[in-house]
Amino acid sequence: MGRKVEELLRYARSELGSASFQPSRREARLLLSHCCGISEAQLLANPDRELSADEEEHFRSLVDRRLRAEPVAYLLGEKEFYGRPFMVDRRVLVPRPETEHLVTAVLDRLPASGATILDVGTGSGCIAITLALESPSSRICANDISIAALALAAENRDRLGARVTFYASTLLDSLGPTPAEVVVANLPYIDQREAVDLSPEVRDWEPPTALFAAEGGLRYYRGLFAQASLFASGALFFLEVGAGQAQATVELAAQYDLHLVERIFDYAGHQRVLVLRTA
Repeated sequence: MGRKVEELLRYARSELGSASFQPSRREARLLLSHCCGISEAQLLANPDRELSADEEEHFRSLVDRRLRAEPVAYLLGEKEFYGRPFMVDRRVLVPRPETEHLVTAVLDRLPASGATILDVGTGSGCIAITLALESPSSRICANDISIAALALAAENRDRLGARVTFYASTLLDSLGPTPAEVVVANLPYIDQREAVDLSPEVRDWEPPTALFAAEGGLRYYRGLFAQASLFASGALFFLEVGAGQAQATVELAAQYDLHLVERIFDYAGHQRVLVLRTA
């Protein structure tokens, strides 16, 4: 006789409750419903459901992996972003809620006819694909230095039915002068010296090349700003930045004739998105 849902939830909550990185209580339900192939609501409505031996083995293996701080999104193989499920694994960062502010900022400022948009450092493709689906009249290109990340981004594009062109590039190195009117970038911005302070979920599992940057976290933005002359006057740059980095980023951008249009705050009150314009 297999173990029941309520019994395995108690087991998982007890195990996860001892973890130093403080997983949420909901994670046990997420992992168990995933293993059973049902929704959380269906799981909770059937506490006496007995799991098969394979389902229980799978669930216990996921709990063990979670106890080693592997992110839930990697265990489930996907993460919701802007209301859509994006496939994720260790090739890419887990999409953050803060990045939805970046997408909203772009969408709120696009003309009805859309625009030509370039997403620099696309990762899972969540920004570019969301913009393509929310603004079907826009023309979206996106790049990344990681071929592995681009492969996953293309899977997300095809799965969600978006029109996005992906290509490999370090920042804008593969571009000549471009007609793009909008540049979107969520580049690595965590100071390498801050790695020790990060949660093990981030530090030990997510790709470091997508997290960390030298020069106080501004190295890649400096590189991007240095290539701003590839764009026509009046092109808009939408950037996600780390907490406390906004002013330094604005001052750095000004050195390359990129000037501040607007600062956008996240729900925690941090300046999270900067809108800049080429001179």
